Amino acid sequence: MLIYSEPEDFVAGIFGQCLIHLLEVLYYMENNNVINKDTNISFDINTLNNGNLIPTFIKPKNICKIDENVKINVKKYRIEKRIDSYFALNTQSFYKANEIFNRYFIFNDFITKEISNLNISNNSVGIHYRGTDKNYSGEANPITQDEMLLIIKDYLKKNDVNKIYCCSDEQTFIDKMSLEYPDKIIVYNQLRSDNSNNYGLHKIQRNHPNRDDLTNASIIDMLALSNCKTVIKSNSALSSFSKIINPYINLYTVSAMKCGWFPAAVAEIYKTDSEDIKNILKRTMKGDTYNK
Repeated sequence: MLIYSEPEDFVAGIFGQCLIHLLEVLYYMENNNVINKDTNISFDINTLNNGNLIPTFIKPKNICKIDENVKINVKKYRIEKRIDSYFALNTQSFYKANEIFNRYFIFNDFITKEISNLNISNNSVGIHYRGTDKNYSGEANPITQDEMLLIIKDYLKKNDVNKIYCCSDEQTFIDKMSLEYPDKIIVYNQLRSDNSNNYGLHKIQRNHPNRDDLTNASIIDMLALSNCKTVIKSNSALSSFSKIINPYINLYTVSAMKCGWFPAAVAEIYKTDSEDIKNILKRTMKGDTYNK
């Protein structure tokens, strides 16, 4: 069996659309006895923004000969079987998605090597500030860089942390974090936006000369976050997907996800005793789907 997609089937993000839709289809097929552990499956997953995501960046665990006459298009199959948000909006879905991902996929050698080189300790906190278009999309309430920095400072007052893995699509946020925590911060060197009003890089990536570098960087950021003990995030599927890779991380959000999409919608609200931080969260978490 060949499971595939055409570039036009996946026009949004890696984690919020492509990979989660694929995992939903595989989960459905397993639960309805369409496939089992003895089924030979090959993957050819193409996306508009990232090119050939599988097997170029993410590799099937098993390389096998297949019957080319049996082909499943992920998008068409989801429509035909009415697979929509197949993973429920609860923490158990992280474990279910994790089992499916680990059963079928691994990351390419370049990505795993780069993760090893980052030397993230098991007492690290991961920070993901998703800015640019996300603050204007309507999916989330805007949260400023300075508000995010106040929340991070609040967390570090109460928790002993060796290292901070920091990722963001805004270079100015990385710069501020580097100045504030020069001895703790770990970042993966990559292209970022220098303008908070820009479109998200994933929306211009399809025509970017360094498209593959951007794809590698986004996967590395996600996987690096999964190696941390705790992740504090604004609204993003990238950082939420890290809990699929490692369901045991503590995942806290500081901005609402107003759409009921797994995994981006499922995260605990960051907890604090600070009245100032509570006032920030009162605004940024308004309308959250999961934490009602």
